[in-house]
Amino acid sequence: MELKEYDTLTIPKELDDFIDRGIAKGVAHSNAMPLPKRRNPYRTWGQAAAAVIIGGGLFLTVAANVPVMAKGLENIPVIGQLVKVLDFTHQQEQSGGQVTDGTKITVGSDKENTIDIHFKMNEELVSDVPAYVTKYEKYPYRLTFEFNGVREFDAQAAAEEFRQMPFVKDVYRIITMDDSAYRFAVEFTQDVDVSVSEYKEPGMIQVTAKAKDSKEAGTPESAYFIQSGSYEMGEQLAILEEYLFSYDGVSFQKDQQGTYILQMGPFTTEAEAAKQLKQIQAEVPDAESFYVAERAEGQRPAAR
Repeated sequence: MELKEYDTLTIPKELDDFIDRGIAKGVAHSNAMPLPKRRNPYRTWGQAAAAVIIGGGLFLTVAANVPVMAKGLENIPVIGQLVKVLDFTHQQEQSGGQVTDGTKITVGSDKENTIDIHFKMNEELVSDVPAYVTKYEKYPYRLTFEFNGVREFDAQAAAEEFRQMPFVKDVYRIITMDDSAYRFAVEFTQDVDVSVSEYKEPGMIQVTAKAKDSKEAGTPESAYFIQSGSYEMGEQLAILEEYLFSYDGVSFQKDQQGTYILQMGPFTTEAEAAKQLKQIQAEVPDAESFYVAERAEGQRPAAR
């Protein structure tokens, strides 16, 4: 049979089930067995080595004789050591990674609700994730990433991968004046449970998004933002951001017309936002057109 014919074979859905059951049965059996008496260590090691050789040989033989499996193995991602899992329940913005330079970002996935972000240098996977900042927001619901020490990123390919995830509404790149940094946003159609896991050896970021349990979902609340007028994503917005470098809570946001604004917030009250706006307009060039706007949770800002 030609290799191309193997590509059309259908692997039974139940196969994973049977494998999982077999593993569980083996674990249960080993837990139930009494502790063995002390044995000759050389004999034990010999048997273990033989088992590895036989088991490995059997697996490789099966893989070699079933081209579909062999072909699939080439695409299985390498999972390194878990460094940490970021939880956005109590803290919107979090960071991690190591200081690096010259890496390339690649994005892929083999699961419906998961995206893997890998990092390469000279086409080889690197040991650590580059320094990054990630944030989950609710006005609208979106996850943003900023990676530093990165020189290459195919934003279009990454957007296509992220759009395969459920609940993803939009993916867009965010401009930065730093030529060794890349930023992008993933916007969701609803509030989701987002998990971001960092791995090393090789470095990888894994993003998972799932629907929130109805019991976990709180009552949506509106908030206030200081907003600029609408612009195309470009140098003018980037310069405005530079002016506001010393302020917290500054970010770019796509508006309802598909253009972009610079915003600061959220603020709990309109008075709080108005007080901050007055200070900004007194200190920051080109901030005369900034204004305060109320926004519902999950809503993009209106264009202006």
